[in-house]
Amino acid sequence: MMQEKKRSLSGKRMRIWIVFLIILVLAAAFLLYFLPFPDERAQARRAVSGAYEVIAGLGQFVSEDGTTASLSEKEIRKEIREFDEKADRCYAEEFSAREYYKWLNQDYLTRTYKSTVDYIVKSGVADVHTPFLFYSPGRNQMKLRGELTGWNLRITESDGKYQISCDYNKTPLDVTLVREDGIWKVCQIEGIKGEPETVADEGIIRDAEEKSKVGKLSAEEENILKRIRAVNEICAKKYNTFSEALQAAEQIDFEDFNGYQLKSA
Repeated sequence: MMQEKKRSLSGKRMRIWIVFLIILVLAAAFLLYFLPFPDERAQARRAVSGAYEVIAGLGQFVSEDGTTASLSEKEIRKEIREFDEKADRCYAEEFSAREYYKWLNQDYLTRTYKSTVDYIVKSGVADVHTPFLFYSPGRNQMKLRGELTGWNLRITESDGKYQISCDYNKTPLDVTLVREDGIWKVCQIEGIKGEPETVADEGIIRDAEEKSKVGKLSAEEENILKRIRAVNEICAKKYNTFSEALQAAEQIDFEDFNGYQLKSA
């Protein structure tokens, strides 16, 4: 009787181990089939960052007066070619707006910015957070959901005066990528469009200022707030020449006005 009970218990344990092993194998198969390898995850993030940079860089060029009138035809064509190459590298052929972005960039450089100053000094992606990234439905397509922090620094002209502006935002992402030309590219995207949907955190700096008044910020947070105030002073000024504004703007980096650093304050 005791031996039968032992055999029964032994059989139950064996069945439990078999079920457990089957679950492990299925879980491993799921991970291998649906979860991209680290290098492909990095490539997907680069594609999404590049997609943002393409939009943020529409009409971006380098000149001494803030217009393309001072550039040669050869220099303008070089700027257009480099933009087109980046758009092709980050967006798949089936992405509906890719050719429109190319046309719009060319129009800015060859027509609009010949006389209008809306000059991008710097722009970029500070962070791409992608907690949700997997193959779907097969290994030639990938789904990505997350959040991107982007920023830009630009100079505009109005009534003969030049002013600097600093903008940054967090954009929620819902992206489909496909493998094309051997790399991952964006083929469908929500959140990054001509007018990005942004998650505003306008109260962060205001709340930090209130806490600063009553001594509730750390020394590091006070230093961050001090740099943000200094940038705000630079942006509040109106400059007589483009070169003066450019010189002031080139001293600013994203971390100098990144209010998200104070989010936990």
